[in-house]
Amino acid sequence: MDGILYDYANKAFEKFPYTDNSQNTPEYVLEQLKKAQEKNYFVTPGHSGYFDWIFSKGTNMTCYAEYLAGLSKEDYVGSKIDLVRTIIYSCAKPLQSPFFYWTLLLLILHKFNFKKPVMKIILAHYVLRAIGDILDQLSGLMPLYFSLDENGNCRNSVGAAEQHPFRWLLTRQIGCIFWYFGEICGDWYPLLRTRAVARDQKSMIWVYTSCVLFNLSKITLIFIQFFFLPVTKLYKYNEETNSYLYDNDEKNKFYNKYWINIGVIILCSVLYDITVFFVLKRQIFSKTKSDFGFLKKFRTISEYRIIVSVLICIFLLPVILATIVIKFYFYNKKDMKNLNFSFEDIRTLIVNVQYFMIFIDQIMLFRSRDDSSMGETTSMTTGGGYNTNNFSSNNFSSNNFSSNNSNQYVKPYNIDSKLYYTNLNSLNSNMAQSNTTQFGYSNNNNSNFGRNNSNYSGRNNTIANYDDYNGTANEWNYLRK
Repeated sequence: MDGILYDYANKAFEKFPYTDNSQNTPEYVLEQLKKAQEKNYFVTPGHSGYFDWIFSKGTNMTCYAEYLAGLSKEDYVGSKIDLVRTIIYSCAKPLQSPFFYWTLLLLILHKFNFKKPVMKIILAHYVLRAIGDILDQLSGLMPLYFSLDENGNCRNSVGAAEQHPFRWLLTRQIGCIFWYFGEICGDWYPLLRTRAVARDQKSMIWVYTSCVLFNLSKITLIFIQFFFLPVTKLYKYNEETNSYLYDNDEKNKFYNKYWINIGVIILCSVLYDITVFFVLKRQIFSKTKSDFGFLKKFRTISEYRIIVSVLICIFLLPVILATIVIKFYFYNKKDMKNLNFSFEDIRTLIVNVQYFMIFIDQIMLFRSRDDSSMGETTSMTTGGGYNTNNFSSNNFSSNNFSSNNSNQYVKPYNIDSKLYYTNLNSLNSNMAQSNTTQFGYSNNNNSNFGRNNSNYSGRNNTIANYDDYNGTANEWNYLRK
């Protein structure tokens, strides 16, 4: 065996003669080859198990010997710098996440109260995806895998995760668990917001069903990456070279299954978004009347913001679906099997719109609460013949109510959407029955606004306490009666 290793070293230095700039001497190269042989760093045809593949350095020792012989001092120092850089970048990866500062801002706004449902969703979404990003960055610690490509030529640098067994395990198998479960946590936010305003729970069955299908499609992708392309199938044995060659056909077969599943995920996502849209449309927008413009609705109505993010996904995700169809057309009809049709970054960009809307929605809810507690007011036209003047957060009595032809009433500026819906529904109903419209007030000087017996200026009954996440047991059901 030592004679074979000696031949490997000699052939390597015949191809890369030793010079003053060489990092490794022939003796050192031979020593490293013996060490690799003793620790089974190179998989042996017919004698390599799963863990042998995982911790292997390659499939061809000749390529390893040539790499060691041709390594210059400058390349060696550069590899060490890359190693340190990768570790530092991995530590900084959570701070580079596009969701880090949004999450930090909401933590401050919610006073680091981790018991609130929204904080559980946001933290789980951020932490899980950040762990996935860290694992992906750590894959840079494995830049080399000494193997033969499909043509029998040495390929030492890793150009894709599937070319290195341990890198594939770390990023595409373990890392994807964190990535997709982080996404699943964020996917539940529209469902919870929809459930909060849906009085007809029968319609919620479709939302629950589509959400579960959406989540299962992502979980299926995790299993596909574990079982349809395990590390033992990345390379196939070639009798002529007595070594493993990179199996490009097996890789293409896997990615066909992979992109089919991505297409299923997109379809389930669109289905989920459509069910959310129609439930919100029927439960809210068909039962309320408002002259608000787009920006006003977006700023003041929480559910309207969810609608906007849903519509963006409905219209843009099919674009990615179309690229998958084109990929299979060229693969099957034109026999172009190596075209790169990966649009994962674009898909992630589109999908992230919905996750960013979680943070925007929370910030707008805090702004609505703060503006309402400050007593800011604005006018809104209605169909009745009355005008409420001198509205303040301290009282709303019949003394401040007079009938005239202005056909306007004053509502708190940026009033929370749930309170807005409750009172606007009541207003529309009463206006249809009588010209004398009551909007949550009584004919005395101790007038009430909002829910029964809840004074608008009371400490525990201000608009601030009507936000979604005030810690109460029924905080997700703020509109349910």
